[in-house]
Amino acid sequence: MELKKLDMDDIKRRILYGLIILSLLPLITMFYINLKQDKWETDRNFYGKEISEDQLKITQNTYQKYECSSKKITKKKELGNMRYYYRDKNHINFEANEEEYNKYIKDSDIFYVYKPKCQISYHSDNGKLTADFTGKKISFEPGTFNSAELRSITKLVHQKSRSKIFSTYSISDVNKRYLNSNNIAIIIGRSLIWKFFDSSIYNHPYNSKGAITNFRISSKSGNGTVHGKSLIKSEKYDRLYHDFVFYQMPKAKFTSVKDRWLLFSAELGAGYLHGYYIIYFIFFAILWLPICLDQFLTVDSATKNTVICFEQMFVIVAWIGPFNRIGIILSIITILCLLFFPYKRNPFYDLQKDGIDMMKKDFGSFLDK
Repeated sequence: MELKKLDMDDIKRRILYGLIILSLLPLITMFYINLKQDKWETDRNFYGKEISEDQLKITQNTYQKYECSSKKITKKKELGNMRYYYRDKNHINFEANEEEYNKYIKDSDIFYVYKPKCQISYHSDNGKLTADFTGKKISFEPGTFNSAELRSITKLVHQKSRSKIFSTYSISDVNKRYLNSNNIAIIIGRSLIWKFFDSSIYNHPYNSKGAITNFRISSKSGNGTVHGKSLIKSEKYDRLYHDFVFYQMPKAKFTSVKDRWLLFSAELGAGYLHGYYIIYFIFFAILWLPICLDQFLTVDSATKNTVICFEQMFVIVAWIGPFNRIGIILSIITILCLLFFPYKRNPFYDLQKDGIDMMKKDFGSFLDK
C-alpha cells in the first residue's frame, strides 16, 4: 500500500511534533534526577548534635563599651531620692542612683557604660560554630563574666545547638556570591531563589529538616547569636541539585556527554540558579501554542482533540511542582500520544492508518489460508 503524499502543513506539523518530543526528553531526565536526589546527593550539613558541651571552648571573655550622652539623662525624684534614667536609639537603657550620677555622669558631656561579652567556639572536620553572647547587666566600669556565668552560657549554647542543622552559606551569602549582577537572567533567577528557598528552611531533602547558618539565643543574663557553618566538601553530582549554592562548589568537572546532558537537564529545574528554567519554559510554551490553537479553534469537531493539550498542561504543572514521578509518566504518555494517537490532525495519522490497514490485510490473508 502506498503512503499518501504529505502536504506542507503535514511536514510542518511533523517538525513541530518532533521538536516537542525532543523538548520533553530533558524534562524526563530532570524528573529522574530529582527522583534520585536521596541517592545521588551527599549530606553536607553540619549537625549540632555532634557537639558535646566539653568541646565548646571559651575563646573570649571581655566587655563591650558604649558611648553615652549626658543630655539624654532624665531626672526623677522618687521617695525623696533622685533617680537618673537613660534611653537612646541604641537600646541602651539603664538607671543610676545619685552616687553613680555624681561619680560617672555629672559634669561630663560624654560618659561610658559597659556590658560583659564572651565568645564560645567549636571546630571539627565537619563544621565550626561560634557563639557571641552579650550580658544585659550595664555597669559604669569594665567587667566580664565570672566562671559560673560562663558555664551557664556554655550550657545554653550547647542545649540550643543540639537540634540545629547548619549549611555552609546563607541566603545573604548566596546573594553576594551569585546574584550581584546586572544580567537579566540572574535578576529573574533571584526571584526564583527567594521563592524556593527560605532563610531558615531551604527546599531540598536535607535542608527541609531546617538547615540554617545562624540563630539567636537569650536568657535572663543576656542575648547572643550562634553562627554555624558546614565544612563538608561537595561531591560531583551534588552540582545537579539547586541547593548547591548553599555549600562548597564541587571540584569535579562535567566533561563527558552523559554528565553534560545531566547538568543541562538539571538546570531546567525551577529555582536552579543560573539555569535555563525561564528560557526553556518560554520555548516549551511556544512549541505547544500552535497545537492548542489548532485543537481548540478547529471547526470540524471530528478533527478536534484536546487530549494532548491537557497532557501538556499537566506536564507543566508537574514541572513547576515538581511532581517527579507524575512528570515522567505524563511526559511519556504525551510522547506516545504525539506518535500514535489516531486523530486526523495528527501528522502521523496517515502512517498510523496505513500501518493498521496493512496489518489488517496481512492478518486477513493469514486467516483465509
